Amino acid sequence: MTERDMLAFCGLYCGACGLRGLKEPAEKMSWILDAYNYGEIAKFVPGMEEYPAFEKTLTEFTKQFCPGCRQGGGDPNCVIRICAKERGFDTCADCNEMPCEKAKFITEGYPDVIENLKRIKQTGSDRWLEEQREKVAAGFSYTDVLSKKKK
Repeated sequence: MTERDMLAFCGLYCGACGLRGLKEPAEKMSWILDAYNYGEIAKFVPGMEEYPAFEKTLTEFTKQFCPGCRQGGGDPNCVIRICAKERGFDTCADCNEMPCEKAKFITEGYPDVIENLKRIKQTGSDRWLEEQREKVAAGFSYTDVLSKKKK
């Protein structure tokens, strides 16, 4: 995955995705549970009747890695990706109709995405990517945005 691939068509920065951080903890948890042979122990622990399903899910998390929408990750039917690709746009920042109805679903979850697109248009994508790397290095994650939405 290149740095360029971290820029989603909608103006999100894939490097700030909290899901990217799940693989390593899932691997560690799986390793610990295997070390204790927890699959055999779980059947004797109240509340762990569904442990095999959990173990399967945990194993899947250790395999997951989203390459970003530019490399085929995410929803293959994303209207934003389809629109941008059909129009030959690098991002929605290239579109004179931005923001549009197609972007409404993403702005509901990530209200700063329109500001991101405006910033991309203003500074260019290379500078914007650099700014995003700095934000993530300082501790920013989209998990912070999504958790505030739920409060």
